[in-house]
Amino acid sequence: MNKDPRIRDFWQKLSLKSLLSRGHRDAVVIVGYPDDEGVRNNNGRAGAKYGPERILHYLGKLAVHSPQPKIFVLSDPIPKVALKKKHEIAEERLYDLMKKSYRVLTLGGGHDYAYPDASAFFRFTN
Repeated sequence: MNKDPRIRDFWQKLSLKSLLSRGHRDAVVIVGYPDDEGVRNNNGRAGAKYGPERILHYLGKLAVHSPQPKIFVLSDPIPKVALKKKHEIAEERLYDLMKKSYRVLTLGGGHDYAYPDASAFFRFTN
């Protein structure tokens, strides 16, 4: 029985520095936000920090028929700094990746990361 390859067979975990030294117009970079500090600050239910790991687990099981995708997973962890600083770092990372022509997919974490995502996209398109 011939089994189709899975998406996880094609992705590579790379650092931001390594990704920025390349740049691929047809490549996707998956950026995870394993952080639920914003959720906890708003008295929400903690656990969002496990989102990116679980999403990647199930996404990785999807079959790939053709063509072979170029997928990178950003391996740099979120630094342990104040939440506002985490958001600034997230925005800069995304903006820098978009400048290198990557297609970026972000996985949360808390909904508070929607702002840095949108802000980076707005900066890039203007």
